[in-house]
Formats: sequence, structure tokens, C-alpha cells
Amino acid sequence: MPFNVSEEQSLLTSMIAERDSQISALTHQLHSTSELLHTTQKELQSKSSSRKAQREEHSTTIKKLKEEHSEQRRVLAKFEQNVKNGGGLRVHEYAALMRSANSSQVESSYVIRLQAQLCRAMHSLGVMESQLALVKENCSSLIKFMKEDLSHMVDDRTRREIELMNGLAKVDNEKRVMAEEMEQKVQEKE
Repeated sequence: MPFNVSEEQSLLTSMIAERDSQISALTHQLHSTSELLHTTQKELQSKSSSRKAQREEHSTTIKKLKEEHSEQRRVLAKFEQNVKNGGGLRVHEYAALMRSANSSQVESSYVIRLQAQLCRAMHSLGVMESQLALVKENCSSLIKFMKEDLSHMVDDRTRREIELMNGLAKVDNEKRVMAEEMEQKVQEKE
């Protein structure tokens, strides 16, 4: 069966057209993947910048809260020292006056006034102790909340970074496979 030149030419032309269309499709796919990779890298960079800004903001907030906590502890220590020293109320002085009043038969109205002052002083001391307990409780719960929040933020950031790195690796791998396939197809055509 003799080969007809025009048939052979037609066959070769159609094969070349088919290969050209495949090359065009692969080139288009390669460009799309490159654009996707570029977009993903920009997104990663944007999220990384956003995370950095959030970390700085949280660091500033934590620093401010630590300063507030330190100030509260200083005030609390001062308050405790005042309570231990009598806090201006001088309960032990009132008790000493009461003992001396009984021994020297001081006027009863004076004793009643001293007893009223002692009662007010004891009440003030009780109020201060309850306020001290509230301050300690609030500080502890605030520290616990901040630690939990920081832990959640670190976990979330780590998870997102892993997701982005996995996505980037996947896109890079797909790009490499497509480039190898295209290289192989171009070599086959030659």
C-alpha cells in the first residue's frame, strides 16, 4: 500500500496541531498554577504580617496588664502593711485605752465613744479584708484568662501556619510535576 504524500502531510499537520494545542493547554495550566502560587505566597505574606501585628498588639496588651498587675500588687502590699500596722485605726491602741479606762473609772460616755470607734475600726478592717480578697481573686482570674487566651492564640497561629505551609508545598509540588510533564512532552515532540 503506497503512502500518499498529501495524506501523510495531512496526518503530520493534524498531529502537530494536536501537540500545539496540548502545549498551549499545559502552558496555560502552568501560568494558572504560577499565578495561584504567587497569590498564595502573597496571602501567606499578608497573613504573616497580620499575625505579626496581632502579636505586637497582644504583647503590648500583656505588658500593660502586667504593669497594671504589678501596680495592683504594690497597692495590695501597701494595704496589707497598713492593716498589719493598724492602718491608721490602731485597734491595739483602742484596746489599751479600754483597759486603762476600766482601771481608772473613766467617764462612761468616753468609754462608749471609744467602744463605738473600736466597732467602726473593726468594721472598716472587715471591709478592707473583703476588698483585699476580691482584688486577689480578680487578679488571679485575669492572669488565668490571659494565659488561656495566649495559649489559644499560639495554637491557632501554629495551625494556620501549618495549613499555609502544606498548601504552599502542595502547589509547589503540582508546579514541579506539571513542569516535568511539559518538559517530557516537549522532548517527545522533538
